[in-house]
Amino acid sequence: MEGGAQSIMGAYNAINGVPCNANKWLMVDVLRKDWGFNGYVVTDCGAPNLIYSKHKYVKTRPEAAAAVLNAGVAVECGGDDVLRTNFREALKQGLVTEETLDRAITEAMTVRFRLGLFDPPELNPYTKIPVSAIGHRSTSSSRGRYRANRSCFKKRAGE
Repeated sequence: MEGGAQSIMGAYNAINGVPCNANKWLMVDVLRKDWGFNGYVVTDCGAPNLIYSKHKYVKTRPEAAAAVLNAGVAVECGGDDVLRTNFREALKQGLVTEETLDRAITEAMTVRFRLGLFDPPELNPYTKIPVSAIGHRSTSSSRGRYRANRSCFKKRAGE
């Protein structure tokens, strides 16, 4: 985790029959213990739904919600809102514990605090970046893509 990533998105596929977003070995043993990741894991959009509808790894939506939470996921990326609409039922059925929910909430909120989202706007450096800078070719993040695309077009044009 050399770059200091604070969020990692799980994949749609499965490893050895276990969907990545429900894979505790992948999310906890490898990602957190072996690699030292200390941010939060977010599902790919719609992935919790696929755990029961396509992978057939579990039979119900509450089981899918519990599977991803118990595997170390903290946030669901949109889609079918399996976590938001089923975590209470998963808790009621004993499929997930309050401690697991606390862990997920703590991971997601910790990163938000690190980003300064709860600081006054004048103390948050990100509020000083104008909207016009986002995706602009003069910003360092897009400059390389712009130059690469420009040189690619020049090659195609025979320049």
